[in-house]
Amino acid sequence: MFDIEKASLLSLDIKRDDGTVDTIYGRYSAARIPDHEVPDKRYRYSIRHAEDDPSTPAAVVKGRGDDLYGDLVTTVRVDFQGKERLEIIDWDFLS
Repeated sequence: MFDIEKASLLSLDIKRDDGTVDTIYGRYSAARIPDHEVPDKRYRYSIRHAEDDPSTPAAVVKGRGDDLYGDLVTTVRVDFQGKERLEIIDWDFLS
């Protein structure tokens, strides 16, 4: 069962089409988090790993993605600006 209080804090920098960079903060789980375990007023996103390196997160995706690096639970809805995935350009575990 996913315990948000014990989950690691992860920051993801994503690059937008206009060249700006947004940072997404959330609690990370290496396993898929079932819908019923996502806390109220939180949003879950899948993180895909790089095709050539499963230890590196490469993209945040809507819904369930292949090449799972893990799931991220956030307090903020991510604006995908009409896309299905957002490229991760930098990341860091904060706890």
